[in-house]
Amino acid sequence: MNKVFMRKRTLKANKLVNRELSKIIQRMGFSRDTLVTLTRVRCSNDLSDAKVFISVMPEEKTGQVLKALKDKIYDTQQKLNDRLDLKIVPKISYVKEEKVKEAAEVEETLDNLEE
Repeated sequence: MNKVFMRKRTLKANKLVNRELSKIIQRMGFSRDTLVTLTRVRCSNDLSDAKVFISVMPEEKTGQVLKALKDKIYDTQQKLNDRLDLKIVPKISYVKEEKVKEAAEVEETLDNLEE
């Protein structure tokens, strides 16, 4: 397969997994004072694995949320398998999103420079 096709296929899979997994996570019923956001998905080129980046507000609950997601990963994977019409459904793993925190720190620094 050529690289352009593989790249397009991977990008399409990223979007598809992101959309369906967002719906699944939204229905998990985290407490009302916790905002869980799936920020991005990165599938491997062969679509065997997918890193799912998660952002949690308030940040102190990140560990608790990631643990809950990992505890339910088998059920979540099964739901994803049922929803996606793909020959190979990537195996998901959750990762704490660091870019949101970095962006907030840059924004805070810029705000301080303006003062």
